[in-house]
Amino acid sequence: MAAMNAHPSGMDDRRTQRVLTTLERVSGFLGSVTDLDDLLRQIMSESEQLLEAEASTVFLYDEVEDDLHFRVVLGEPEVVEVIRKIRIPVTGGRGFAAECAAKREPINCPDAQSDPRHNKRGDELTGFKTRALLAVPLVHQEKLIGVLEVLNRRGGGVFDDDDLRIMEIIARQAAVAIENARLIEENIHSARLAAMGTAMAGAAHGIKNMLTRMRGSASLIEYALGQDPPEIPMIIESWPILKRSEALIFDLIQDMLTFSKKREPELRANSVTEMCQEIYDLCLESANLAGVALEREWAEDDDLVTGLDRKQIHDAVLNLVTNAIDATPSGDDSCVRISAERSADDSMIVIRVIDNGMGIPEEIQRKIWEPFFSTKGSKGTGLGLAMTRKAIEEHGGQISLVSNQGEGTTFTILLPVVEVPEPDSGGGQGEGEVP
Repeated sequence: MAAMNAHPSGMDDRRTQRVLTTLERVSGFLGSVTDLDDLLRQIMSESEQLLEAEASTVFLYDEVEDDLHFRVVLGEPEVVEVIRKIRIPVTGGRGFAAECAAKREPINCPDAQSDPRHNKRGDELTGFKTRALLAVPLVHQEKLIGVLEVLNRRGGGVFDDDDLRIMEIIARQAAVAIENARLIEENIHSARLAAMGTAMAGAAHGIKNMLTRMRGSASLIEYALGQDPPEIPMIIESWPILKRSEALIFDLIQDMLTFSKKREPELRANSVTEMCQEIYDLCLESANLAGVALEREWAEDDDLVTGLDRKQIHDAVLNLVTNAIDATPSGDDSCVRISAERSADDSMIVIRVIDNGMGIPEEIQRKIWEPFFSTKGSKGTGLGLAMTRKAIEEHGGQISLVSNQGEGTTFTILLPVVEVPEPDSGGGQGEGEVP
């Protein structure tokens, strides 16, 4: 230590302390975070702090497709959705991330704007101007996990060799943590499939009870039909019970089958405006009975046409609206609003369901998308929101929520604008082209 102190500036002491601090911080947070999305956000945040950078990015590597993609993106929803779809080929790809991944070597670029390797599409999408850049490969046991980048030193300047050393320390630890989080995610998925079997067993008990009610109603109807003349009042009284029980059984089984398998949406050109109006009309009476004002907001002269599997998206939005009505206490100021509009660049259709109810506590927000999680007790299967997100993501869309206790909740759906050909009427080939 005396040799270090021999330097008047004390630079060696500060460098050593910085490396030790990095090791301590990185080991601490990477060992405690197991959710992959949370882990990536933490890696980005810590990288920015330790490197005094303005921004950071984690690319994950897809071994099957041989490309890099963004798993976590921060920013405006419309921009986020576009960036999440970007795939960067590693072999023969262009840009710092592609070169870093292909060569598995770090890159320290002091002037990105004048470097021919810089792919400026990201800057154009986000409005962020990349000046200086550090990129390091994430590798675990010779397996490429991804690439970590930090952008622009705060206050100007460039990244130096010490910064690169810090980045390599973060990258080594981060690669291990990401791989572990992926394994945990795969195990959770397997556990969810097992939970599906458990839920089916539980559902069988509920179905048995519904069938018992159906048999009782059927017996009464059969008896009434056997009378001379038939007991019409008894039939009229028993029939709705039979129908309700049948509908409950069908819906429960359909929900579980839908959630348990991945499917490609059957896209047809549909008007989102028309669909939202239909949902508004369906829910207006129940909202009035609940003492909640139901409002709508969209341009009457814009049909907001895109390719949809209409039933899937209709059911998803309807589920959000009915949940919002249920969650909003009755009152003079109680309100649920459905809105639909185009994104600023016309690439997305944005649907929002907004209520001014009690809001959702943070601990429930973390679980709300999980299958079989429900706050409705015996009234809910816990599959509604899970299927809503599944349907939207199968359309290449995204759903998010913002909620504050005592202030209400906003669910935002982003659906890509997709052109689909008109159905062939049989006389010839339909026009249009599926992108």
